[in-house]
Amino acid sequence: MKPWVSIALMFMIVGTILFPCSLQAADQTGSIPALIVLNKSEHTADLFRLDTRKRMAHFPTDPAPHEATVTRDGKLAVIANYGTADAPGHTLTVIDLIRKTVTRTIDLHTYQRPHGLASLSNGHVLVTCEAQKVVVEVDPKTGKVVRAIPTRGDTSHMVTVSPDESHAYVANIRSGSISSLDLNRGAFLKTVATGKGSEGMTLTHHGRYLWVTNRAENTLVRMETKTGEITHRLTTCEMPIRVKGTPDDRFVLISCARSGDLMLVDASTVKEIKRQHVGHVPIGIIMHPRKNLAFVALSEAQRVIAVTIPDLEQAFSLSTGKTPDGMAWVELKSDATNP
Repeated sequence: MKPWVSIALMFMIVGTILFPCSLQAADQTGSIPALIVLNKSEHTADLFRLDTRKRMAHFPTDPAPHEATVTRDGKLAVIANYGTADAPGHTLTVIDLIRKTVTRTIDLHTYQRPHGLASLSNGHVLVTCEAQKVVVEVDPKTGKVVRAIPTRGDTSHMVTVSPDESHAYVANIRSGSISSLDLNRGAFLKTVATGKGSEGMTLTHHGRYLWVTNRAENTLVRMETKTGEITHRLTTCEMPIRVKGTPDDRFVLISCARSGDLMLVDASTVKEIKRQHVGHVPIGIIMHPRKNLAFVALSEAQRVIAVTIPDLEQAFSLSTGKTPDGMAWVELKSDATNP
């Protein structure tokens, strides 16, 4: 073997060992992995292409964008503009991910403090509106509000949807509860008390369990969705504000805003297996759908870090605007990317 070939092979092997989570230009889906990041304090959103780790586009929003979702066809991003302390927000920003432009601002009018978002297979989105204690279904293509479903909970903050879209679950911070909603009938079903300051949620991919973080009592609970039974309760780091499950449902990752920690929990044993101090107020979490990689927004550091699962080591970071928090995963089609 020629010396230059040996050297090339050596670098290939080292690269594979040191960078197991490197992001290909296009993965097996034929799309480009990207990330929407919301900058709460400067009222903007960024679109990052993850294989190059470069910002592709920068969008204006209305004041204080908190959460985002992408429609099931991957063409639109919808952003909830929460508003400020003195001026409650009442709009959604809609971004065309193909043309990379803001195409519409939806005025929800009487529905204020929009926050949590979830996409539906019919192209619509669900959004929590804290001020009215409802979840609103909106068609982002027309800008019309389709219906509103009461949550009967105070500070209805985050929302997630069952795999078959028959139910939605809403975390109510002030009530310390989860609301279960029947999406087929558009009706409230029940509430389940989970703990003080219920906020972060993640649903297992089969829909059997809902993980909930209670930020005011530093706990994580696992709720059986069919019965509403709390099967496990675990003490966490301080102020667990978000939680996300890995694609294989083996682990759940928690961001603790007050202590500045990331905490990894074994989903089967419901025991802590790793804790990593990252500081800078970690909040939003997004999981890579096909890799052992999580993206965490560090609100005070103006960056998003990518950490490997399960060792919680930092792989790389993205420089963001002021106060990054909410994020959304994007699968960019080849015709939607820049050269």
